[in-house]
Amino acid sequence: TIPLPPDVPYAALSNNLPWCGVKSDNSIACWWDETDGAIPSPTGSFTMVSASWRYACGVKTDATVECWGDNDQGQAAPPAGSFAMVSAGISHACGVKTDATVECWGSNDYGQATPPPGSYTMVSADYRYACGVKTDATVECWGNNRHGQATPPAGSFTMVSTGYNQTCGVKTDGSAHCWSSSGVQTPAGSFLSVSTAGNFACGLRNDYSVHCWGSYQDSVPQGSFTALAIGGSYNCGLRREDGSLHCWW
Repeated sequence: TIPLPPDVPYAALSNNLPWCGVKSDNSIACWWDETDGAIPSPTGSFTMVSASWRYACGVKTDATVECWGDNDQGQAAPPAGSFAMVSAGISHACGVKTDATVECWGSNDYGQATPPPGSYTMVSADYRYACGVKTDATVECWGNNRHGQATPPAGSFTMVSTGYNQTCGVKTDGSAHCWSSSGVQTPAGSFLSVSTAGNFACGLRNDYSVHCWGSYQDSVPQGSFTALAIGGSYNCGLRREDGSLHCWW
């Protein structure tokens, strides 16, 4: 049974177990499957949050990163420093620092916690790999590449989303593109953002509507949204009109 989130306005959200969101007052709310070991949400003021398997990390309003939950591989022990964003993978996490460098921590058995040097605008971490958009708009990935998910195509991108065995991104012309050696669908049209998990992805079109492709897409929500977090069988979006959270599976 998947628990329902608190019924409050949100400013940002993340996916996976736990599910977490940054509320409109900058506090964090997390909701868990109680059979999977619930832990309290952290106190303090945050600008963003990213969750993965039994742990989560967030960027606080003072630009430090705080993590909570399981720390069996050091994934919930972030380094000191100032960060602009953070992304939690299954057993490692990565963040873009305020100087545009990427730093990762946690498990490094596939090199997923050893990012290439350079300047980045964003990073996305998942199961044993991560990808980032560099300041020149190219995508670079590192770590496990069993499914071709860490072999990005050429071209210019505005964002990227990792999803276990496939990766998707939005190119600077607004088109969405996914890559994996197992074969993926790439939709037509123009997008603002995309979020992926496994063989399933959803994107926000320019009119803020949701379009999904791949497996498990029977319940695509109607209406306007500002953000999406896709978690495989459980997905959430922030409604544009009031910041309320709508989840479907």
